[in-house]
Amino acid sequence: MTERIVLNFRRGLVLAVAAGCLGVATTNMLGQAGAAAETATTTDGKVPAFDVVSVKQNKSESRMVRVMNKSDGYAATNVSLKMLLQGAYGIREDLISGAPGWADSAHFDIDAKVADADVDTLKNLKSEQRRLMLQPLLADRFHLKAHTETKLLPVYELALAKGGSKLKESTPGDTYANGIKGFDGVGDAGMMMMGRGEATGQAISISGMVNMLSRQ
Repeated sequence: MTERIVLNFRRGLVLAVAAGCLGVATTNMLGQAGAAAETATTTDGKVPAFDVVSVKQNKSESRMVRVMNKSDGYAATNVSLKMLLQGAYGIREDLISGAPGWADSAHFDIDAKVADADVDTLKNLKSEQRRLMLQPLLADRFHLKAHTETKLLPVYELALAKGGSKLKESTPGDTYANGIKGFDGVGDAGMMMMGRGEATGQAISISGMVNMLSRQ
């Protein structure tokens, strides 16, 4: 097998951010997530705002990170600001510029819920729409301001080895009983797991695989 690594340069969008002081984000806060969420929209209409939000600093020194969408909101354990930015803007860590020094070192527990009247709407949202809901949360709780700009950056080019692709197309409806399990102990499509020198995925898209590889 021939190993090929190509480094070239391309123009790409970089997320430039600025956040407020750490003390603002570490207190336990409950209340409205801010008016900015009310104006977040998609082609399908308005995205509901989180009605109640709690943000606490996690000082456990644990390496375990957990992020999940719930039927009535969003929950995250031991996440950094960088992780939150990646989830909220759908962008890789190396494309985030200008974040404060504690964006990697400080970790947080977040519990956010929508109002009872918005639960049914939340259940029908796509992942991109749920992602939009996190942006006003970051703006309100972390005093985050962000914009995109274009920069020339070095990138790796992923190329097929000699002999072509050995990827196996997934089977629709496969529950992956013997595959990767979620927090609820159930195997499902769209799950990925990274190990040392190894990546395992079940029913994932090519773009999802490339994004995961790009973080390594």
